[in-house]
Amino acid sequence: MKYLPLILLISLNAVANPDAIYGEDGRQDVYAVSNPLFVTLAKSTAALIEKTNIKSSQNESTISGRSLGDMFKLCPEERFRNQPSAASCSGTLVAPDIIMTAAHCYDLAKQTCKEFAWVFDYKVSRENQSSVTVPSSNVYECDQVVLKEMDLNNGIDHALIKLKRPVSDRAFAKLRASGEIAVNDSLVLIGHPSGLPTKIAGDAFVLQVLKNSFVSNVDAFSINSGSGVFNAKTGEVEGILSSGRSDYNGKGNCSTLVKYQMSEGNETVVKIEVVKKFLAK
Repeated sequence: MKYLPLILLISLNAVANPDAIYGEDGRQDVYAVSNPLFVTLAKSTAALIEKTNIKSSQNESTISGRSLGDMFKLCPEERFRNQPSAASCSGTLVAPDIIMTAAHCYDLAKQTCKEFAWVFDYKVSRENQSSVTVPSSNVYECDQVVLKEMDLNNGIDHALIKLKRPVSDRAFAKLRASGEIAVNDSLVLIGHPSGLPTKIAGDAFVLQVLKNSFVSNVDAFSINSGSGVFNAKTGEVEGILSSGRSDYNGKGNCSTLVKYQMSEGNETVVKIEVVKKFLAK
């Protein structure tokens, strides 16, 4: 594995904010998903969590935080409202010791590396679960940011994070090996919407292909930033979720989801090609 010097390209007049539902809400907890490919892909997904939200013993680490309902003042009928909102971004394992995420997740790279950890299997086994316990070995500290490029106006928003130790108990995700993504290619998003435990959201597709990114209708929320967007048929990573349109809408004293038509998809995904060259072996 070759690690290149830290690269930083920042567009100060752009703000990433991915969060929208298109058609029906496709988010599912891992335990509720029957597609074995998607369940396997979810094992490569990690959550960026502030260390103050992780209480560790020798063998177990418990992750807790404010409930989603409290965090976003959700109405009683909204899904997942009792689950913890503990993550700050999402990422995907793309090499034994490398996490791929969005560059804007590391705006203050040194501070983020010091105060946050990457956690695998941050997921629930029942819908109303209020905290998550994982083996302490699933918690990984950041060693350094080996790549960071961000120019949101041009569809550039990606980072590679080297972990202090390699991940040996799961396979890393495979990037698209050849060819290029095309309109109507089917997609699945796996990450941590609104800081929640892992959610798998399928039934999405590509709407437009640009130079460095593509536009899709994946059901994404804030903190899904950095999530892997996978080809739903091959399981290869197609890109990194970067930005999109807002979703929660105030309704009296509480907030509820605003839904869009599938054709109105406006979630920007950075093409995987922009990081492949930095992962040369």
